[in-house]
Amino acid sequence: IDATNLPVELTNGQSTTIDVTFAPIDGSVATVNLVITDDFTTVTNVALTGNGYDTTISTFPYEEDFEDGGALPIGWTQDVADDFDWIIYAGGTPSSATGPTTDHNPGTSAGYYLFTESSGNNGNTANVISPPLNISSLTNPYLGFWYHMYGAAMGTLNVDYSTDGGANWANLWTLTGDQGDLWKQAIVELPAGTNLLRFSGTTGTNYTSDMAFDDVSVFDLDYPIFSVSPESKDFGMVNAGYVSEEETFTITNVGAGVLSITNVVLGGTDASQFVLNDPNRYPQ
Repeated sequence: IDATNLPVELTNGQSTTIDVTFAPIDGSVATVNLVITDDFTTVTNVALTGNGYDTTISTFPYEEDFEDGGALPIGWTQDVADDFDWIIYAGGTPSSATGPTTDHNPGTSAGYYLFTESSGNNGNTANVISPPLNISSLTNPYLGFWYHMYGAAMGTLNVDYSTDGGANWANLWTLTGDQGDLWKQAIVELPAGTNLLRFSGTTGTNYTSDMAFDDVSVFDLDYPIFSVSPESKDFGMVNAGYVSEEETFTITNVGAGVLSITNVVLGGTDASQFVLNDPNRYPQ
């Protein structure tokens, strides 16, 4: 309220305006009276209320599946400084030979996920930012999410983090290129002080770059969990009777505690055509 313009003299039919805004300091209901007094000491009280909400995530595990009927969940924001927006979508993306046909969970055409519409957006970047995070209560804070990167011209998906409310960003996870027509999971440790996450998709050279992500979680990883790299391998064309070059798969405990690998075997109807050249002995 600008009180410097008071008193204001009003003749019959004249009016003046008073502007009021609401700036909540926490997630609670606030009430106040707008008290107007004239020179006849008449007092008028105008009741004002506001319902503040704090989008900071401080209770964990935090899980977001984007099943809000096609609306961006409260606290998630599109970056106004990027080239285009992530789209919340259900079912298959509009273009063929790229993008998922369902979300990750529940895995139906009715489930929602976020994706980059690469048609008309070649080489452009879309950013969407998480709600603020307060991970100070977590001993081993981790981010988990599912991604889908299918398409011949697939671009790059980055996950960035900020410790200063978005003033500066650093890369946490990155992947480029076609990863096949399936949902895959990423689990990555969060640096101390992380208070924002940014999913950043940069599309490739044509329309076959509809990347997607779904089912984001932030949690305290207090148990062992392993990752395998690479996640798949196509040995390509190999002459019958010959042996391909060897591919090494790395098993890493990305969680807490001790992980015991008890067995490694080749399974499937064509297992006899593959050889496990394993110098280790299990269990270990």
